[in-house]
Amino acid sequence: MKHLFRTLMAAALLLSLSACSDDDDDHRPDTTSGATTPHTETPDTTSGATTPAEGSVAKGRIGTGTFALDGMTYTDVYGIDFNKDGILEFRIVNNGTALQCEPANASGTLIRGVALSGSNIAPLQKHATIGPALSYSTSTLSNLPSTASLPEKFYVAFRLGFNGTCYGWAKVKYDDGEIKWDKCAYCTTPNASLTAGDD
Repeated sequence: MKHLFRTLMAAALLLSLSACSDDDDDHRPDTTSGATTPHTETPDTTSGATTPAEGSVAKGRIGTGTFALDGMTYTDVYGIDFNKDGILEFRIVNNGTALQCEPANASGTLIRGVALSGSNIAPLQKHATIGPALSYSTSTLSNLPSTASLPEKFYVAFRLGFNGTCYGWAKVKYDDGEIKWDKCAYCTTPNASLTAGDD
């Protein structure tokens, strides 16, 4: 009986040591669960998130700042300042129904612009792709469609002249006749696309 007890105890000890050895595997990287190491990390192409390959997204500011138009500089003007330098890229006018900008280079070519649908600013849904495939304004003043056709929340796409051509968005809310420009962001990498609402 004592011999049988000792044999069982020895077997239990061997099993315990074997289990401890297997536990070391729990501290190794998991190569089956989808977890990745820094060397093999791949971009997420399904969530709409901007990956390093596409560039990073920087939040802008909507409020007062300096605005230049036709060689004149105006201060304390309400508008959109994508890169937060105090200079508005777009002036918000006509009770929020229109955007005004100035050509961004000496030749008068309009680098800055807003995405259009027909002759009006295009209201876009969240997650819409914003980039070079859209059609942008070629005049300095652009208007929203009639307020009767506006959804309660929508996005506006922008083309910007920051060390090349960059793209951005602004969120707009329309409620009971009032238009509110809510927030904005842009992709810091020239010619890279982003999605509406991605910040």
